[in-house]
Amino acid sequence: MILHRRVGGPATAAVLANAVPGLAGFGAALLTLHLTAVPLGSTPALIVALGVSVGWNTGLYVVRRRESLRLARYRLIGDILEIRHGMPYYFDSCPCRQSETSVVTK
Repeated sequence: MILHRRVGGPATAAVLANAVPGLAGFGAALLTLHLTAVPLGSTPALIVALGVSVGWNTGLYVVRRRESLRLARYRLIGDILEIRHGMPYYFDSCPCRQSETSVVTK
């Protein structure tokens, strides 16, 4: 593949892995086009199929964006905890997260 020679194997694998959910939307659009071509006519069927494809990919974008924002928020919280308490990134080691039963007393 051209992409493999230019950027290498791991990057090509990442592109192909991220393309699979989008291809499911394309398949759904083709199925929609097949089922609506005769009842609606060619132009409305193509418009509906385009809507299915765009809707599917917009939904994928929203889900992935929400997940990346959630992870970024956790990283920000971890950075704040590390600055305030001088502790590593892990939430369980933060003194403000420990309950009184989990604190070991001597």
